[in-house]
Amino acid sequence: MFKISTFGDSHSRYFEITPQVADYLPQLKSVDVKQKQFTGSTITGFGKKKSTLNVRERILANVRADDDAVLLAFGQVDIELGYFYREIVKEMVLDFDEFAAGLVDTYMDFVEGMRKDTGKTVVVKGINLSVLTWNRSKAVRYTVRILNQDVASPEHKRAYKQKLVEIFPDFTVIDWRHRRFNELLRKACEARGIFYYDINDAIAESPEGRVKPDLVPEEFDHHLVSSMGVGIAHWKPLIGPVIPEAIPDAVPAEAEAAD
Repeated sequence: MFKISTFGDSHSRYFEITPQVADYLPQLKSVDVKQKQFTGSTITGFGKKKSTLNVRERILANVRADDDAVLLAFGQVDIELGYFYREIVKEMVLDFDEFAAGLVDTYMDFVEGMRKDTGKTVVVKGINLSVLTWNRSKAVRYTVRILNQDVASPEHKRAYKQKLVEIFPDFTVIDWRHRRFNELLRKACEARGIFYYDINDAIAESPEGRVKPDLVPEEFDHHLVSSMGVGIAHWKPLIGPVIPEAIPDAVPAEAEAAD
């Protein structure tokens, strides 16, 4: 068995190995995955000695002694929501590249420490393009809900919403930010010999396009639609570079069919 633990925010939910995904990628039938999601977790929290979610400590506590690899998938919350929180609630004047580069530095500090402390192979998955780019009204409503979740004052809530309506950018800017963060993250990983990948080529309409409409939920949600294709996109790039092409106790497809 190849053992891998995955850690990320709620967007890492797609690492469950379903029967359909395992049938498509039979190597996964001999992969033991342990998933741990930290809803709302941010890379920013890695840089704090004490954070609300204590994600750093909880990750290290949940790495298995016999894991062959550990996969980290963070950053979506920082880029999709945290950036606006800083602009609007904290009234910070931000340069996106500086913001993203700072996140990457914090992330890499954590990854390097984790490799040293655990001795494990670490894999980093980049963030997904946003599903909130097809309807501006939905994007603003979802984002302001997050900004206002800990705000008691109705006056402040109205003010934050008005400001967000004024500054919320075009979808091309939103997707550029996600791609730009991934580019910086990829380069940082490559410089350290860390395997990096993301799934945006699989979920986008085109190399510069938005998320495919059939992967965008109609409901008030900012996660990809759960599908067999999305599951495959999360696992397929790992076959070969991280997960062996042939695992000794994998069940051959012909033998399974015979059963």
